[in-house]
Amino acid sequence: MVSCNLTDPTTVARTSYPNKTIRCLELPEIMQHIFSFLDSRTLGNTVLLVCRYWLELSRSRMERRVHWDYRWTGPGLETVLPRLCGASLAQVCFEGDEENLTGTVFKDLLVAYDNWYQEGQREQQHRRPTVKGRLFNAPLTKLEATFCNVPMSVLSDFPFPSSLSSLILEIGSSQTNTFDPSLLLKQCPLLEDLLIARWEGWFVDGPWIPRDHDRRQTFRLKGIALIYPVFRQSDLEDLLQFTPNLVELKLAGVMDDQSLEVSKPCDRIQYNRQGFCELVRSLPIKLDSFLFSFLSPTMQSDDGTQSIVTELCPNLHEWCLWTPDTTPALLKSLESLPNVITNLELCWNYLEDSGTQPCRQDSEAKVPRLLHQYLCNSPHLLRLKSLQAAYPLRGMDLHRRVGFSWLTPNTEFPWSASEDKKLIQPGIWACRKLKKVELVVHDHEGSQISTPVSSRIIFGYISRVCPELEFVDLRVPRVCRKDPDSPLYQPVIFKRLDGGMCFLTRLKKLQLLKVCTEAWVADFECKDVDLNWLLMGGRDSEEKQRRKEKMSEWQEWLDEEKQLELERLAFGVGEAPILKSTDPSNPFDTKVYDQLKDLGLLSEVKAVVEEMDREDEPEYLAQFSELSFGLQLGQRPETIMNRVFPERRRP
Repeated sequence: MVSCNLTDPTTVARTSYPNKTIRCLELPEIMQHIFSFLDSRTLGNTVLLVCRYWLELSRSRMERRVHWDYRWTGPGLETVLPRLCGASLAQVCFEGDEENLTGTVFKDLLVAYDNWYQEGQREQQHRRPTVKGRLFNAPLTKLEATFCNVPMSVLSDFPFPSSLSSLILEIGSSQTNTFDPSLLLKQCPLLEDLLIARWEGWFVDGPWIPRDHDRRQTFRLKGIALIYPVFRQSDLEDLLQFTPNLVELKLAGVMDDQSLEVSKPCDRIQYNRQGFCELVRSLPIKLDSFLFSFLSPTMQSDDGTQSIVTELCPNLHEWCLWTPDTTPALLKSLESLPNVITNLELCWNYLEDSGTQPCRQDSEAKVPRLLHQYLCNSPHLLRLKSLQAAYPLRGMDLHRRVGFSWLTPNTEFPWSASEDKKLIQPGIWACRKLKKVELVVHDHEGSQISTPVSSRIIFGYISRVCPELEFVDLRVPRVCRKDPDSPLYQPVIFKRLDGGMCFLTRLKKLQLLKVCTEAWVADFECKDVDLNWLLMGGRDSEEKQRRKEKMSEWQEWLDEEKQLELERLAFGVGEAPILKSTDPSNPFDTKVYDQLKDLGLLSEVKAVVEEMDREDEPEYLAQFSELSFGLQLGQRPETIMNRVFPERRRP
């Protein structure tokens, strides 16, 4: 995968030519200017394939990316290295025996890559002009590594390339939980962005600043994000004295030494959040994003730190909130800044066992409603991430059709007009330009996301309300329950054709799609005919005919749906109250509301499939390139389909 970094055409070196006729398109200055208007997809899929001359001209604009998941092909270094060589950004995921991973695969991978790059540099310095060099020979600058079972202490002195500017480390579980960041900062002097997360907590062992560091020199760090850390506040405060470029600081789910059993004795660890905020305010840094939240409710305190967040972040455009801290007053302060907030992230507690704990904890009971209200009042939001805090399905169910259930004659409509006051009022998100959404959907008011109609509501809603989406990550929890006395059930996002995932063909700019549900078995009878519209090879006349035959089986359901629709209107639910913004500058979008009149109906799925399969086939999913049906990294849609359906009729 290739992306571009646009450069100013005025900085391109001028070239002198002998007295001869030169065509316009032979001038590198002209071509560089033309290429500056092209996006990464066009450069990678078209320009580079024309000739080597164009490749050479475009080389400075390209960033080669590679994704590799341990579960894809196995741990063999000889399998992985050819994919990684020449990449400046790598995303890798490891799962398996920790000794094997730390002893061979990951260490050897990084060492082999660095050796490969240095060899390329030497070749470039000594090669003759007539000898062609490597097409790509970039240092590894960005690394995102996910480990399921690796000791953090081993990662402290891993051979991370000195060229790294961005490092993301996410660790599941491990025998040891200590990490020495000073070794990492010494190894990677160019590091700008650092995220470290261990979902069972981890301890910062020792000071952050290397002992031999020249204190006249500052670090290049621009972003620091720590998830579930235990650290000495004085050590982090010491580091911040040497990070003048810092713009992002997130300390999410901070733990004390009583919450985490550290591997070595240490002094009693205590935090002073207000004092920390005062220190940050006194430093010559200007933050765009700031979070300091505690894990345990006993560590929470109303110390007034939220009131100075806007002062800490004068250019505030991103809010990262700890879900237990989310209150109506806090959300109200967000609404007072609707013209600048473009990113919203809600962090939640991974440490609780979702298999036994009820979803509706006191600390988060109000969060789904508040999140829904904010989205209906935030027109400038571009990115939304809420992978732990639930978003309520009823916020999307504009016409109260989730009760249509399985469209069987025995279905009973569950609501009457008098019950609407107890429910979350559905509404239409105001963020029409949203580009990226990462959302966990489940409801704490009794709705069970376990039938195709709920999936039709989810897919239909986001495809109409957010037409600019490029990145979609939709998830449901492994299990869900309303309260301790309620039974557990497994939520499902249906990928079958009648589940409405085909509504996403409305998203003209969609590049990546993740649909994560662990209860795959509940999505029974899902076959390749339900999903082959995702592939170019699934749009020929034979596959269209198969989908047509599939829809011919829906007639009884469609008839029942009409009857249920009449019952819904008879109950008066057709006039259910809709949440509307109180901001006069953000009027209710009647156009989008009209487009959602059939939200949740199977008949709308049928209409969309027929539109897709017209003779003059309209172009859809033109930019779609990555697909995932789990937590793994995205892959080519063809690869995922072949894995899910190994006996697929067509390759």
